[in-house]
Amino acid sequence: MIESGLEYVQFDTAEHRNAVVKGALDRGLFTLGCGKESIRLHPPLESSNREVKFKS
Repeated sequence: MIESGLEYVQFDTAEHRNAVVKGALDRGLFTLGCGKESIRLHPPLESSNREVKFKS
């Protein structure tokens, strides 16, 4: 679904959302539950030189 230029996924249950949050954290992606059925992404505030070069 797209709203205001942002794409998001709404989960059917909080338990499903929590499983995705845990799986993301296990893989190094920090997210937070937001409401009952959605998540917020928290990108890192710092980047290494290697990451910057990779994205350029």
